Amino acid sequence: MFTKQFAQHRTPDGFKFREQLFASFNPNDQVGNDRVRCRVNERNHKLKCRAIVHFNGEEAGEGFLIVNGNVAGPDHRLNIVGGTDDFAGAAGKVITKGHHLSFDLVR
Repeated sequence: MFTKQFAQHRTPDGFKFREQLFASFNPNDQVGNDRVRCRVNERNHKLKCRAIVHFNGEEAGEGFLIVNGNVAGPDHRLNIVGGTDDFAGAAGKVITKGHHLSFDLVR
């Protein structure tokens, strides 16, 4: 799946942004959106990010995933720490590569 950012602004300690999520096989098919907030950790210079990801049911299920973790250097994995509706009890990870997201879910 890939993302298209449509809003971003800085905060005193980092930044926030919102993205639309599109199906990998059809770049015109929006399957969800996300809201992300990242803060800079001054001690280790990593970004601590938290995201709420919504899926509309077209590709992976319907509901929200809650994601958080640190991002630095080559490590672009965030933990899935919960969800709602079809994603209730979900865990796993999200791997980000540029504007592409890969979700690895477990229950």
